[in-house]
Amino acid sequence: MADSRCDEEDDDTGTDPFPPSARKPQRGRFSRSAAYFCGLLVLALSVARRSAGAGDGKSTTIHTFERTRSSGPGSGHLSIPAGTRGPAATGRSGDAPSRTPDRASIRAAQIANYRGGSALVIALHITHHGGTTLCRAVGRAPDASRPAPSLSCNYGSRWPREDPGRPWIGAEETARAAAALGAAYHFVGWEFRGFPGRGALGGTHWEDPGVVSVVVLRDPLSRLLAGTGYFGHRFGYGPERFTRADWWAYARSAQTDNYALRILAADRGCCAGADTERRHLEAAKALISRTTYVLDLACLEAGIRALGEELGIHPRIGEEEGDAAHAHLSNRERIGHEDVYDYLVEKNALDIELYEWSKSLALVDCASL
Repeated sequence: MADSRCDEEDDDTGTDPFPPSARKPQRGRFSRSAAYFCGLLVLALSVARRSAGAGDGKSTTIHTFERTRSSGPGSGHLSIPAGTRGPAATGRSGDAPSRTPDRASIRAAQIANYRGGSALVIALHITHHGGTTLCRAVGRAPDASRPAPSLSCNYGSRWPREDPGRPWIGAEETARAAAALGAAYHFVGWEFRGFPGRGALGGTHWEDPGVVSVVVLRDPLSRLLAGTGYFGHRFGYGPERFTRADWWAYARSAQTDNYALRILAADRGCCAGADTERRHLEAAKALISRTTYVLDLACLEAGIRALGEELGIHPRIGEEEGDAAHAHLSNRERIGHEDVYDYLVEKNALDIELYEWSKSLALVDCASL
């Protein structure tokens, strides 16, 4: 059974799946007057939520962050306190953070700014990682302050000319583009099928107080079993009809080589199957550590609902997109050939390690559900 939350088309090209055709300038502004009270409001909500969870006997783990309002002068847009902003991107695509930012302080400003109408949500959308569901649920939330782009949240008719393409490189470009896009939309998706065309995602200044970033991670072998478009184009049918020869042809293709890791890596040198250098894993970890939210596809519905609480909106999740509707056989059972399964596990060892590590940062701990 294919996961309808992850039904985007994909291919081996690594190109942007939604190239813009025409971008119209947007000079509209949106109100920031409510931001003054956001710090107190979200802090109260966070305390109340934790207090309620302590008394209802439920063991679900949701990682929340304290929100504080900076003491700077007040347009209502919160800034990150001095000394906690973290590494500004230099524009060189492979640079790793030079020091560890105070993640709680950074997120406090970002989330409060979103609640006040002055920050933009960017969903880092690895194809077949639930980005379409995230777009429908969060991007199209009925009580969001602004719309989301019409084309799978990736592009829309209100797209500003100030956007240089994705990813943004450096602090100045990030701030300028986020302000322009945020005037038109509350949520946008950045979908990638391969290493980004403009350079590494680590070059974007994810610590910018006007950006709330979300990335969904997924079991890499489960992801390799998704993709009706790819399988139809390459084989003419899905993996449920694969012969042993089909399985080996697929297993040895570039499509099964650390799919998420090569998108999140610091340079185009990734990946080389079982011989992939660990520096790519460390770069991907550093990038993910800088995002505002990490969601686990294994309990995406729960993660989206928790994200809505954090952002102060009410996501729309269809019955067919809920976690209960997406039970599968194990990866081993779906592949059905022990040697092929073992080969894929070895080939994707670092991608698997990245996913397992990312669970420690996930907004919802799926194992606690």
